[in-house]
Amino acid sequence: MIRHFPEKDIKNVYAKIKKRILIKLYNKIFPKEPDDDDLTFHFQCLSLSWIKPSHLNLNEMHNDNFIKITTNLFNQMNIEKSYIGKLEIIEKIFRTFNNVLKINKGENYSTDDIAPICEYALIKAKPERISSNLKFIQIMIPEKSSNLSKMHFDYLKNYINIIKNCNYKDFCGISEKEFNDNCFKAKNEAFEMNNN
Repeated sequence: MIRHFPEKDIKNVYAKIKKRILIKLYNKIFPKEPDDDDLTFHFQCLSLSWIKPSHLNLNEMHNDNFIKITTNLFNQMNIEKSYIGKLEIIEKIFRTFNNVLKINKGENYSTDDIAPICEYALIKAKPERISSNLKFIQIMIPEKSSNLSKMHFDYLKNYINIIKNCNYKDFCGISEKEFNDNCFKAKNEAFEMNNN
């Protein structure tokens, strides 16, 4: 009987069933509280909160509105209960980056141009569950997946690793001492605010 339905309809039904099953699995796989990797990355972003667009060779076009959009999207990822939905949010995040680049550079930009925008957005958004979200997607995503969302997922993982392991050499116009002093000060301020 199922053979009489168009292939597109069958695929849509299959996708909906799969999404419902994955939502049921969510509570068993996704941790209820931030894990160590989540906290480490969050505090790394807090220690880099003083970074300006110019430190990543970006112009001031990347304003509060751009940061608000990406921060909201990162927060939405924490609520979304399927890996498909989380990938769709990552896709929206990269669409935002593309829109910013189009305004700045027209159509003449490459994937290399996205890296500093994504790094800046991550630092300013200070996502609290990004590692848990990526681990969840990694567990659930099909191995042979090769769509655009999977590609952006891989990009996001790479940019997160850059921030995790960054030092003063990764930023423009900053000495090692200035970098270390600013990170130390920002981290202390974050701990003080967290304890109040």
